[in-house]
Amino acid sequence: MVTFNLVPFWFPNSEVNGGIIMESRTFSIPNISCGHCVMSIKNELGEIEGVAQIEGVPETKEITVAWDAPATLEMLEAKLTEINYPAVG
Repeated sequence: MVTFNLVPFWFPNSEVNGGIIMESRTFSIPNISCGHCVMSIKNELGEIEGVAQIEGVPETKEITVAWDAPATLEMLEAKLTEINYPAVG
């Protein structure tokens, strides 16, 4: 008898939040210089409907955002540019 262990397959750059597959992306943001910058980004991105989680590390100049619809990658990138924290790479 052959037994299979089934492992759920998730899309790359996605995670599960309450049964919903969410997109997730880490952005490199050269303009981050301190924790205040990260808080500003969190406040601004947090106003976009669909954004579920935002984490930032000033030392690495990176933020990670998890979202689902109606938010889109393009909306996040546009907001970052608008608030003078454009993502690179």
